[in-house]
Amino acid sequence: CEGYAKADPRVRYHRNAVNIGLYGNFNLLLGMVRTPYVKLASADDFWAPAMLADAMAEMQRDPSLVLCHPRAVLVDEGGREIRRYEKSLPLMEDDPSVRFRRVLTELGLVNQLMGVIRTDAVRSMLPLMKQPPADSVFLAELCLYGKIKELPSFQYFRRFHEECSSWDRKSESHQLKRVSGGTRRVRLATWKYHWGLVRRLLHSPLGLRAKL
Repeated sequence: CEGYAKADPRVRYHRNAVNIGLYGNFNLLLGMVRTPYVKLASADDFWAPAMLADAMAEMQRDPSLVLCHPRAVLVDEGGREIRRYEKSLPLMEDDPSVRFRRVLTELGLVNQLMGVIRTDAVRSMLPLMKQPPADSVFLAELCLYGKIKELPSFQYFRRFHEECSSWDRKSESHQLKRVSGGTRRVRLATWKYHWGLVRRLLHSPLGLRAKL
């Protein structure tokens, strides 16, 4: 990374002094972005060479989109395909309340966040929560700011192994170590999840009737 930063002024390199966790790191990076679009890259996942160009083309063509993402392939630690993730969740409805409810009732693995996101929308949102399930709350909030398009091609390759954050969602110690950067127990997790959703709904640009 340092080599790329020295060779190309467009590349910036930053290393945290301490582990601030997955979502703390996302918050930091989203605050540092200078471009109109941003793509997060998590752990050791990878994507097809055409993925960025395909997503960018859709974002530039349709200003109502706040996120464009490909479909996902689950792979092992060596990059070998396990299976294609067939669950599809395009959120192209005009009514943001419909999109919001669909995220809460139909969301599976949160592969969407590894797509291309419109930076202006992120700037208007609240920071990600520091504990699970911050990713699903973030996606629910994001869909209040615009539509989310799913590309038909399988261009995102998500690794699944014992060290990844999604491997054991029932283990609190596993989640805390990889997601929040610490070992402090998350208390009142269900309450925090629902309050997080309410806060973000109230903070959104929707009118009062739509929020209700």
